[in-house]
Amino acid sequence: MLAPVSKKRTPGTQDIRQTVTMTIPVTFNEARKLISRIASAKALQFAEAEDIVSLEHSVGRVTKNDLRSPNPTPTFDTATVAGYAVVSSNLRGASGSRPAQLRVVGIMNAGDPPIEVEDVEADGLFPCVEIQIGSPFPVSRTTGVRFDGCIPHQHARIIREGGEGRILEVSTPPLTSWHKRIAGSDFREGGLILQKGGLVAPKHIMAWASVGMREMAVLKTIRIGVLSIGSELKTTLVQPNQIPSPAYKIADANGPYLAGAMREMGAEGDYLGALPSDNQVVVSFLRDMLAKEYYDIFVVTEGTLSGKQDQTQRAIRALGGDLHFDQVAMSPGGSAMFASLQNPAVPENGSQRFYHGDASPSRHFYTPPKTPVNGPKRGPPVVFGLPGAPIASAACMRFLVTPYVKQFSGMPEEESMLARIAITPGEAFARQSLGQSLPQDLVIEGSAQFDIFRHGIVRSHDSGVIVEVGRDRNVSKASPFASANCWVHVPRGHVGHGDGGVATVYPFCSPRS
Repeated sequence: MLAPVSKKRTPGTQDIRQTVTMTIPVTFNEARKLISRIASAKALQFAEAEDIVSLEHSVGRVTKNDLRSPNPTPTFDTATVAGYAVVSSNLRGASGSRPAQLRVVGIMNAGDPPIEVEDVEADGLFPCVEIQIGSPFPVSRTTGVRFDGCIPHQHARIIREGGEGRILEVSTPPLTSWHKRIAGSDFREGGLILQKGGLVAPKHIMAWASVGMREMAVLKTIRIGVLSIGSELKTTLVQPNQIPSPAYKIADANGPYLAGAMREMGAEGDYLGALPSDNQVVVSFLRDMLAKEYYDIFVVTEGTLSGKQDQTQRAIRALGGDLHFDQVAMSPGGSAMFASLQNPAVPENGSQRFYHGDASPSRHFYTPPKTPVNGPKRGPPVVFGLPGAPIASAACMRFLVTPYVKQFSGMPEEESMLARIAITPGEAFARQSLGQSLPQDLVIEGSAQFDIFRHGIVRSHDSGVIVEVGRDRNVSKASPFASANCWVHVPRGHVGHGDGGVATVYPFCSPRS
């Protein structure tokens, strides 16, 4: 057993495999630095593998390399209006008093190869070609010069048609840049479409396909197993002779939410189920999952009542894991923990299992457990232990788990935005009823010891971007959280924010959104 962390708490200097006995919480910034260091070390090996996928299957995946255009687009000039292609120098002297006359010698549609025409004046008539939107420009057979101007139909007057063809009259000389999409005006050769580590969205597929690409090299998908522990939960695992009464059990909100949030980021999040707070069951289940070497990360929520991850910590010790921290100075989410696990060579107790992995849905159980399919083996995973209170769990997922996932997969670090604090009508009414002064009182209180996180609603306003933070801060209530769209962060040591103050805001949506 290694020595406890010193009062200076410098986890970033410790060996990645070290087991740490925490006696005091690490600060939020210390936790993030440690998470970043471990993620960076594991990301080096993860980044070596790649998948080559078709474009329609690349949405939500992380690019392995920069996506750069292999050639300029468009590769040739194209018409942006229907009209007549001309050599602009032929019409340089055209005016209302001395209009130029043209003979239509051909027609081109989008997708047609450029036709060659004689670029010589005949009987006082210059040649032109009728073209449609998207068609290339014709080429002069005589000089090899490409026709470089386009005259819209409405700017040319037909003066006669017949055996000698359609004859036009033009009084305004065209500019070479008018009504034309110039080659290379969209993407230059080597132009950046999406940087390495970016999350692919449909807009990137449009751009990548426009330069002629049909496949993309992406990183392997991160696999995350989400597990909930609690005797108060409706379990998803059948235990012999222990059929719980659903009347006194609650549904697991954390597990499905966390798995869905990971999938929103582009990871492969699996909800593995809800387990009772039983050491044999939890250890056996995790040992079985470790033996499959399928997941890169485990996220475990536990402790609706106590707020601690006691069962999770016991399981980590039983599995020979390394605990990096078990408390973080943040609110909510102070009991969050982070550890590294090792994949066992052979499951303990042979094939003995303390749960039934193929349970079917019934009135006793919330949902059947998920058993991962066989796949490529992964390295030793890490585990995040999150509080059981839903809002605390969501805060830890957003500010502890998400940064690990982003750095592990090579995605760039997220940037915050600034917004002015605005008191909601409900908050204003409550304060006025209590005789409180609105401008002076804090809407969000800060702390000398903790980083504070509150969910709110960010929106645009005549005065700029504002964020509203409601009064209801119960970490177990899902209804206020369901109407929110952002997190407000008050760093440790800050007093807080009053009405009109500028706060740091992180939107709920992931890069994939």
